Amino acid sequence: MEISAQYNPKGIEEKWYKFWLKNNYFSGEKNSKKKSYTIVMPPPNVTASLHMGHALNNTIQDIIIRYKRMSNFNCLWLPGTDHAGIATQNVVEKMLLKKGIKRDNLGREKFLARVWEWKRNYGGRIAEQLKRLGASCDWSRQRFTMDEGLSSAVTKAFTQLYKKNLIYQGNYIINWCPRCGTALSNEEAEHREEEGFLYYIKYPFAAGNDYLTVATTRPETMFGDTAVAVNPGDKRYRDFVGRQLVLPLTRRKIPVIAHHLVDPDFGTGAVKVTPAHDPNDFLIGRDKKLDSIIVIDTRGKMNQEAGKFAGLDRFECREKILEELKKLHLFVKKEPHHYSVAHCYRCGTVIEPYLSRQWFVRMKPLAEKALKEAKKGKPKFYPARWGKVYLDWLQNVQDWCISRQIWWGHRIPVYYCQKGDIIVAREKPEKCPVCGSKEIHQETDVLDTWFSSWLWPFSSLGWPEETKDLKNFYPTDTLVTAPDIIFFWVVRMVMAGMEFEQKIPFSNVYIHGVVRDEQGKKMSKSLGNTVDPLKIIDDVGADALRYSIILITATGQDLFLGKDTFKLGRNFCNKIWNASRFILMNLEEGKLKTQNSKLKINDLSLPQRWILTELNLVIERVTKSLDSFRFNEAAHSLYEFFWHQFCDWYLEIAKVDLKTQNSKLKTQNLGILSYLLDNSLRLLHPFIPFITEEIWQKMGHRQSIMVSQWPKSDKKLIAKSSLPQMETLINLVVAIRDLRARFHLKPSQDITIILVTKKEEKKIIAENVLYLKSLCNLKELEIKKSSPGKKFQARSLIKGIEIILPLTGVIDLEVEKERISREIEKIEREMGFVESKLKNEGFLKNAPETVVSKEQEKEKNLGEKLKKMRETIEFMH
Repeated sequence: MEISAQYNPKGIEEKWYKFWLKNNYFSGEKNSKKKSYTIVMPPPNVTASLHMGHALNNTIQDIIIRYKRMSNFNCLWLPGTDHAGIATQNVVEKMLLKKGIKRDNLGREKFLARVWEWKRNYGGRIAEQLKRLGASCDWSRQRFTMDEGLSSAVTKAFTQLYKKNLIYQGNYIINWCPRCGTALSNEEAEHREEEGFLYYIKYPFAAGNDYLTVATTRPETMFGDTAVAVNPGDKRYRDFVGRQLVLPLTRRKIPVIAHHLVDPDFGTGAVKVTPAHDPNDFLIGRDKKLDSIIVIDTRGKMNQEAGKFAGLDRFECREKILEELKKLHLFVKKEPHHYSVAHCYRCGTVIEPYLSRQWFVRMKPLAEKALKEAKKGKPKFYPARWGKVYLDWLQNVQDWCISRQIWWGHRIPVYYCQKGDIIVAREKPEKCPVCGSKEIHQETDVLDTWFSSWLWPFSSLGWPEETKDLKNFYPTDTLVTAPDIIFFWVVRMVMAGMEFEQKIPFSNVYIHGVVRDEQGKKMSKSLGNTVDPLKIIDDVGADALRYSIILITATGQDLFLGKDTFKLGRNFCNKIWNASRFILMNLEEGKLKTQNSKLKINDLSLPQRWILTELNLVIERVTKSLDSFRFNEAAHSLYEFFWHQFCDWYLEIAKVDLKTQNSKLKTQNLGILSYLLDNSLRLLHPFIPFITEEIWQKMGHRQSIMVSQWPKSDKKLIAKSSLPQMETLINLVVAIRDLRARFHLKPSQDITIILVTKKEEKKIIAENVLYLKSLCNLKELEIKKSSPGKKFQARSLIKGIEIILPLTGVIDLEVEKERISREIEKIEREMGFVESKLKNEGFLKNAPETVVSKEQEKEKNLGEKLKKMRETIEFMH
């Protein structure tokens, strides 16, 4: 077989991806009799470029879909992209600003035309990058959340919910981003712990010379205060409730009120109430029928209600107000205060709680059906702990603000006539059904991006039309996603699935961890600690990247990436290549395969029985791990089997048999090697698809490995008794090699080994003398019932087997004793130095933890080395 000496992923990966596409291997069949298995890809933003989070998420999905495809399912992995309203509009606005063009100057229609043009030019980038990763999606079914079909689904969902009184418009405190100029849902407001200040301000009583001291984190909103509130159970303020205060800087009178939402332990226990700029204050104001005064505009600047401070940025105004209050002797003090501050998830701007008229979805009625199923454990979460998080969110669901004040997105299907009548319709009506007016205009707001995304599992399959795809592939089977969008997306998809299709949209939800750097920090462009997966693919190949990240990521745990992470996958791919190359170069045409039905386990040698047992046990382990979404366990099992059991041991033993002149034995060995390689490649394929396809084709297969059958464990080829027997052989080889190493004996140097063993082990050793001699480079191997004299011998004991290395004529004992003694002295000196460091309290207290750990590890290693050296001296008799 012609196969290059080194594995080079460049060229190979592109070649096989084109081959898969050309042969339509990724497509789900519309009329298949096979059981379907469906995954809908969490659609990346159309603005996105491939990052390590995408790489992890899509590698996991690809492993699942390739495994299921090989397990005889009719598989559909449906890809797509999200229009990402705020993000995409920002990208295009910035691009236009570089040319001196402002969005408002273009107008809505022309601006949207520019966005669509940008989408046509750049929107397919993430899909092409996913192809480089090896994602076996059905690209023929690729969707976009603003394509014609999904837009139809959005209007259908909106109008249906509106008719059921589940969508309403109302004044409410929402999260407003002054930078993006739009409302955000609670989930889009990222809360960060920050160090700020608590400001104490005097609010004078309207009558008398007394005052109340109010504590606040936001003095700039005081122009919108319409009361000061205390807790009704707070005895300190009981007599003040009902009295009037004078609002500093405005002289407007406001009442002292009592409300249960006030925390008596916060600040002084008296808080200012600003219903238009604080969620809690809004609730208090609603209960007490207080006025709501907006004092900050949509750009984050003070409005006319702030008097002489109008036009100032809200944070600049804060400082000016404090200066003024100090002049009036109304400022008491400020003290450090640790609190949570909401930021826009897109641009990082501090959110302004803002009273605004918006569109909302009533979520509690929708949550009821999902909650019933959740209590039955549906959908099933992996890891299970996320099921509790999901359940908690359902039980505490809040109404969802779905309107956004931007242009890019699904325009809300609400129309207003000249008289103000509201018409909700999927298409623009010709006239108002109430008054007959033809002067009709559409709502200017668009829907939250997530409104189209929550329909994704069924809208992407053709809903609201009753398509074949919807019938064949819905409900889907598994959703793979990150923990940060459980609230944004997962919960809402379940609600939508139950509402519009009366079915939970997926059976399983696998939540993977967050990608972090070596220091544990979440990877982000702003921190400059990202790793570009495309550069990794260029350097080591997609297979190496995929295997590395799966190998080091425990189920549901965060992924920590370091500079050496991808060496794991690269080295493993090289190992697979080199082992396969050896086998292929030895295989003869027409003898590529040995069917397992032809193998009789009792007719085989111990190493053959052992490796076939290990193979069939690893098939069981890997299958079980994949079925329970324990991907790194599966990857570890395969790594251990292929590298250590197959390559390190069996392949070396097989080389001994391949040198035999017995053609029947040689053919049998080649058949077993072919069988082992065939099954190993199929087990590895979901993880590393490119290299396995390349080697598979080199073996002479006509079809792709991705449509081959997933291996099944053959009980007839499992001989568990071979496991402890082979362990004995391996331990003997390791011990003999260790004796060689202790005395610096060259591999080519002839030595004799004497084994003293009991009757039951003697038979195993005697049957495998040829392998022991070859693997240990022995001149002679003697098996004895009792130990000979101890003169000039090194000894070792392994599970009741005494290993003796006669040293006469092999080494100069005196010279060797002297060398080892010098080595012992050297190690003892180094050990003493390390021990003194670790006994030094100053070093332990002041040195970085990593430095201390390094010294502790050094102490441990030196101790082990010293112990071995002293044992070696004792062996010399």
